[in-house]
Amino acid sequence: MIPLTTRRMLTLALLTAAASPAFAQNGGGSIGRGAPVEITQPSDLQIATWFDRGDTERALQAIRQATGQPANAPLAPAAIAMLLDIASVDLGHDRPPIAIYRIAYDAMMHPGYKDFGGLLGRRGLIVISAPTVRLMLATALLNEGYAGEAEPHLRALADPHMQNEAISAPGWRPAFLLGLALEALARPEEAELLYRRLLAGCAAGPCDKMFADPLDDAMVRVLIARGRAQAAVDYAAELVERPVADDLNDFRPINRFLLLARALVAAGEPARAEATLRRAIALAPAALQRIEPHWTYHGENARRQLADLLETTGRAEAAEPIRRQQRDAVAASAGTTVDESAIRTATLALAHNLALQHKSEAFALYAALWSRTVASYGAATPQSLEVADPFARALLRAGRAGDALPPARAALAARTSSRFLDDAASVAPSDTARANRRRQAARLMVEAAWKASR
Repeated sequence: MIPLTTRRMLTLALLTAAASPAFAQNGGGSIGRGAPVEITQPSDLQIATWFDRGDTERALQAIRQATGQPANAPLAPAAIAMLLDIASVDLGHDRPPIAIYRIAYDAMMHPGYKDFGGLLGRRGLIVISAPTVRLMLATALLNEGYAGEAEPHLRALADPHMQNEAISAPGWRPAFLLGLALEALARPEEAELLYRRLLAGCAAGPCDKMFADPLDDAMVRVLIARGRAQAAVDYAAELVERPVADDLNDFRPINRFLLLARALVAAGEPARAEATLRRAIALAPAALQRIEPHWTYHGENARRQLADLLETTGRAEAAEPIRRQQRDAVAASAGTTVDESAIRTATLALAHNLALQHKSEAFALYAALWSRTVASYGAATPQSLEVADPFARALLRAGRAGDALPPARAALAARTSSRFLDDAASVAPSDTARANRRRQAARLMVEAAWKASR
């Protein structure tokens, strides 16, 4: 999966503008307005929730009804525009439903569709083209773990813009995402070659500065993945020495220390890694009392990474105050709902920490979070799996096999649901193999819990 901060950096916003009469009258191929929405029409949030839970037919029927479309006709531009509106609905996590982008992209590839680079939606003009929707689809696939299916889309989008040493602007995003896909597919050698090509592109011509720091992160990751931890340390140490602007808002020194610390851990030098993390924390603001969801806090990233290190080196008790502070700070934000992904992630981190210390509070946290998540999203969903899987594992490690059976069975049910199996015809073999391995692991966990409980 893509790291959360990278995901947010790569999220594509739909640009809206007031509808231009001249544009609206331009041939009509990709511009259209649906019928007025009836009072009984479900809300965008409800439709987005149906997509998110795998009830695609029901969601698509609501969109056809809202835009006055016959049941079996190709989606009209107004319906595609509404689809993309639905994709922007906040569901409390960073994973817009893949089905929305698949349906929208397939509709835009239909022979009768004319791509004018825009769609007239209910709230004005959406400046968007078929290649942009294809990139959205590839990004969603990558976020959900379907890197094999995302790869050909990303290659098709990147290759036309990488014909020489310089890389033209439209090629940066798909090329970088392609590198992430290769990493996810356990092909770090190919990913490294691509990242070095992008770094050379920065040297040869205009470079999208948005990707400068993520490229450095990626280079360290692939060097570690290739077993070249010392090369990763050398690369990250050179970054630490590079001068940066004397600007209070420039957090690159902190990020470079975090990168060096990860390389040092991989090289088997946890003491040096801890010292490096404490240098990063010394540069950061004090621990926060409130953390807003979907914001990046470099100091909190440093503290989180220190907590990870303390836990992996057998010092979970020392990490507990960090986990509590971050959970409480996320919960204190007015923008955090009870089932927000940010509070779920922070609570899971605290529960894991307490379980390492054999504290009963851990299981109370897991149980309450699981119950709340199932109530909000349903049992066989990615959100509920995110809680059920670690909950079951923690119970098994604690010797509570009987208690582990319900969350273990829930994890297996989620792994074998249509939401996770997806459309087998469209999933790449590498993605299918990975999904099968995960389902087998879920089955083994249920089997282990059942045998131990007997």
